[in-house]
Amino acid sequence: MAKRLHLDEFMWEGRRLLRYREAQNLGLLNLLTTKDWNLGLKEEDLLSQEYQSLLRALGRPQGNLWFLNQQHTDQSLWVQKDTPCQKKAGCSYVEGLDGLITKDRSMVLSTQFADCVPLLIYDPAKKVLANVHSGWKGTLLGIGGRVVKRLQEQWDSEVEDLQIFVGPHIQWPDFQVRADVRQAFLFRWGETLPYLSEGTYLRPVDQEHWVLSLRRVLESMFLGLGVLPEHLYVAEESTVARGDLLHSFRRDKKDFGLMSILAALP
Repeated sequence: MAKRLHLDEFMWEGRRLLRYREAQNLGLLNLLTTKDWNLGLKEEDLLSQEYQSLLRALGRPQGNLWFLNQQHTDQSLWVQKDTPCQKKAGCSYVEGLDGLITKDRSMVLSTQFADCVPLLIYDPAKKVLANVHSGWKGTLLGIGGRVVKRLQEQWDSEVEDLQIFVGPHIQWPDFQVRADVRQAFLFRWGETLPYLSEGTYLRPVDQEHWVLSLRRVLESMFLGLGVLPEHLYVAEESTVARGDLLHSFRRDKKDFGLMSILAALP
């Protein structure tokens, strides 16, 4: 089974931020914003100020920050200095993708979320980093697995070397779905999931609703690809339940904000 991912809280310019302890221990620079921040700002000047503050907190004030207009796809992009992009809020910006991959230490990769799953996939041997947005649609499509296979095929990553960090997201019992989503997951993943002591990932609430565990789907997928259990870390925090700390679209509806996770190679 996966190991627990610990979130260490610290203050930056009067606001709370989080770090993935186990990723930081490997030298992987990372930070996760809390509800003290809102990365869903429309005003580019304000958004730029927020990102510049976060780059300083990360220890990479001169880093080339990349972020996405995420579309719940299974597509990712390899980025380097000459990769074509738009410019937004003083950062490099790409439309219509849900994952960024790099070997360049100057790159800072960022994704945004409010209930979806933030994934960091790190190969410390080949020094490759992926920052991936995996909502329920991306999880259904297997975007995390596609990134793992891309690292294997394009950069000769050994799956046994990969370190994977599954951040806080909407978890059961908070994530209720209707029959259409249930049927989509059953079609893609089946009734039960392998590689887990308890393969159940859908539980009935009533005749029209089920609770869905994205965490268990992701654990099964990564373990099935050969990721070592001791290299797979999963946060226990649910974005819905942690209203004191985290944004949540499901909980806050039209008043929701966006969190961001920033990561960079050592």
